[in-house]
Amino acid sequence: MYDEHHRQQPSHGIDVTVKRRLELSSMKAEEENVMDDFTPRDASWAVRNEPAFLPGLLAMNPISVTVSSMRTKSWKLLRSCREQAVRVALLALFTLLLVGVLINFGSRRLVSRGSGSLEQPIFKVVLDAGSTGTRIHVFKFRRRDGDITLERTADPEMTFFRKVDGGLSAYKENPEEAREGLEWLLKEASSGVPEAVGCQAMLLATAGLRLIRPQAAEKLLQVSRRVIRDSPFTLVRDEDVAVLDGSDEGLYMWRSVDFIYGAHSSSLASKPSAVVDLGGGSVQLAYRMLKGSQVSPSDRNKFTDYLRPTFPIEAAAPSTSSEKRMKDYFLASAASIRPQSMADGPLYVHSWLGYGLEAARQRILQENTNGVRLSLHLDHLPSSSRYQRCLATVRAALDLDQDCGATQASECAFNGAWRGPLDPSSYTFRVFSYVFDVARSNGLVPTGAHEVVVTVAQFRDVARARCAETVGGGSLPWACLDAVYVTSLLSDGFGIPDTQPTVVAERLSYDKGGLLYAAWPLGAALERLE
Repeated sequence: MYDEHHRQQPSHGIDVTVKRRLELSSMKAEEENVMDDFTPRDASWAVRNEPAFLPGLLAMNPISVTVSSMRTKSWKLLRSCREQAVRVALLALFTLLLVGVLINFGSRRLVSRGSGSLEQPIFKVVLDAGSTGTRIHVFKFRRRDGDITLERTADPEMTFFRKVDGGLSAYKENPEEAREGLEWLLKEASSGVPEAVGCQAMLLATAGLRLIRPQAAEKLLQVSRRVIRDSPFTLVRDEDVAVLDGSDEGLYMWRSVDFIYGAHSSSLASKPSAVVDLGGGSVQLAYRMLKGSQVSPSDRNKFTDYLRPTFPIEAAAPSTSSEKRMKDYFLASAASIRPQSMADGPLYVHSWLGYGLEAARQRILQENTNGVRLSLHLDHLPSSSRYQRCLATVRAALDLDQDCGATQASECAFNGAWRGPLDPSSYTFRVFSYVFDVARSNGLVPTGAHEVVVTVAQFRDVARARCAETVGGGSLPWACLDAVYVTSLLSDGFGIPDTQPTVVAERLSYDKGGLLYAAWPLGAALERLE
């Protein structure tokens, strides 16, 4: 009735009721400005309830209306602030959680991939399961300004090292018997380098397991995986326990040598390295082709398996396997680790299975080569003839005359394998393993030395002397055969001139005299850093 009465009254100027409505409308507009952030639910509540309270507000005096409006405005402001505070709190909580996740992820990357920080050493454990024994190496790396450096884990040795005699292949009939030796090696490593506990461990088997049935080899690998899982170290993936391909063995050996000799400044280190690793069951040759090396298109297509490209992983073809891409990336990154990589050509790598020193003995004494049964019955020969007879037998076993299919016959090595465009005079040959043993047992290595520079001519002189010797009426077949085999392998097989200085080593010197065994495990550990 109040509203109806006033709506019927004549107006002189501005009616009081209309004035109040205008005031309320103005205040409502201000409230709507404050309530811009209110939810639709709040807005609908105001519209839904307006008819109920608006007449009462109009009936109140101006002071009451003003106070009520201020209370309403304050309440809505308080509610708006409360909702904004909740939003801010939730955003802050989310931000803290995100930062925590990033910090945790970053710390894991620091440990697993390395960094420039000197506070985070990176350890790698590599078990080398060779044909004559199993060896364990513990490596400690750091990254300094993008470069990888190796630090000592023992003094004077750069790396912790232990060995057990007898290859895994010796346990092919009873794989579980291989457990004892592996457990002892891992226990020695964990107690010798306690800092390394928990780090990645791997076991890679070489020629010994390549020469036995795949099923027997896999059973030995399964036992090895269980032993590592039960050890204080970490088996990151099953593939870290595997039979190492011969070419990969050669690649890792070259990588190890390139890493170490990159720090040297001697005249022999000024040339790129051609690496020869003579094991018990196989022998590998690896070298980086010089810039401008000429390989015919047909040879490049024919001998693809011998070559390892060096483009970055980002440039690899999409169809390239992840394992191959990683190898390519790891090779391309060599220059960023050490400055030794002097040439831009691809890496040549090849492995001759069955041409390690002990396998060659069996081949020469037991097998037929080109239809002729080889033997080394030298006792009935004059001492002056024994060397020539032994050399002819070794050359026949190497099968030097077999054509490899290369455009140039001079690029064939032995057993029908391609040697590539290798100019021996452009490289420093670095030969390891059994070559060093033969040199040492024949007086070519001074007492206490771990590395020596010799020539093929010196090996040839030793071979002649050994083949001429007799003891108690019987010749020394192994001493004669081993010396002749090394001589022919280096000269006839790899083309090293008789007078060219050749580095023969058992251990390599690093970091002001620190020593580590010249072996492929360092290269395998370096690859895992990538």
